[in-house]
Amino acid sequence: MAGRRQTMRIAACLGVRDEVELVGPAIEHLRRIGVDLIIACDAGSTDGTYEYMERLRSKDDFWLFRCSDEEPDNGETWARAQVALVKSANVDWTIFLDADEFWLPRNGRLADCEELHHNDILLVRRFNIPISMEGPYAPDPMVPANYGKVLLLNQDVERKKEFMLENPNQAWVLMSAVPKAMARPSFIGTIRAGAHDVIVADSRLVRKSTSSDILIAHLPFTTKPRFQRKLRNIRRLLGVHREAAGSYQGWHWRRWLQLEDEGKLDDEFEKSVFTQADIDHLLGAGILFSADDLLNAK
Repeated sequence: MAGRRQTMRIAACLGVRDEVELVGPAIEHLRRIGVDLIIACDAGSTDGTYEYMERLRSKDDFWLFRCSDEEPDNGETWARAQVALVKSANVDWTIFLDADEFWLPRNGRLADCEELHHNDILLVRRFNIPISMEGPYAPDPMVPANYGKVLLLNQDVERKKEFMLENPNQAWVLMSAVPKAMARPSFIGTIRAGAHDVIVADSRLVRKSTSSDILIAHLPFTTKPRFQRKLRNIRRLLGVHREAAGSYQGWHWRRWLQLEDEGKLDDEFEKSVFTQADIDHLLGAGILFSADDLLNAK
């Protein structure tokens, strides 16, 4: 039919290390939202994550690579490897994510988002999911019919590091997280640390905006053992990438390491576990919203 758009192919560049609890649900969710190709880059998992993904390896829809993050260049080697893989994939768009980030398109499928037809780079808002003792305040599956039950924290704070220094008893998880990027591969020169933005490959005019049709439900906390494992990996990573020490980048990681050294890590985790009374208070205070609320806000 004249004027009919071609089918859009979308890849997900999935970076993981030691996420055995979340990697299965993350992959299922990516397939549910219409990702055609998953490019999984494992940074040295030792908890069974790599072995789980190895069983899914396919030249058609699941590529798997070991990517070292041991080079003392603040992740630039890894970023170059990811960009090279993305550019070889023959896709129209690529999203960049970790296993604890669940992308929620308004209509359930990324390819249905009209914004993808009018942009070259999109920044996608990211919000933390609160947890209870029983698990996250989010249903499984996270599909549009359930978006009203996906609870997301959105305490809007301009300078998060300074705010936490002034409010040490605040739960870090309450604050909205830094957005992530998605892009047309031909426009990608490199990706910034954490895939929070894209550096453009050349001097072409770029259509770039923040998406209103997609958001990310981020699950930084689930269980105490996962949190402790994450801290071990962060301590090792910051030991390699010494140039990042003292910068604004990853300040909350260093804060957690300091709390661990002071024997206060259990307190930090427990501040991030919410009772129903806490949830009711946060809803009333305008800090907690559903995914439906945020996707449909005017």
